[in-house]
Amino acid sequence: MRGIINGSAAEGAPMAGERMSKPVVVSLLVLAAAALFRSGGPSVCPAAAQARPAKAQWEYAVMFRTLKFVTNEVTVRLRLPDKAIEAKSLREVCQQLGRPVEEESTAVALNVLGEEGWELVAYSEAESVRDVRLLSITWVFKRPK
Repeated sequence: MRGIINGSAAEGAPMAGERMSKPVVVSLLVLAAAALFRSGGPSVCPAAAQARPAKAQWEYAVMFRTLKFVTNEVTVRLRLPDKAIEAKSLREVCQQLGRPVEEESTAVALNVLGEEGWELVAYSEAESVRDVRLLSITWVFKRPK
């Protein structure tokens, strides 16, 4: 390989369009990693590296809603860190949380939980057609401890 330095060809420097050899690339990566490790990471300000916040502590809640298509029977279960609620509707769950609502609505129930500090982090829906056709919906929430 050769390159141009100050108008003349120089041995060892790649020219435009040429690639560096694999050992050279690996060596450069190792040197860059060592420099980052030695400096304590890519932080620009040493004070910022010392003032890292503690890891967040979370508590979780899970709400399940099951619908049996044959009987139209609905079951809602809410598992909170300190209690469990079982009800026949989302509206009833809200009432048991001390937050009576007028309508049976998923959005209303999610808003009630949001007002209690719960953030929706996962949702899943599954339909089973084995013995009895079921629709199961699961919501997972978290909030800081």
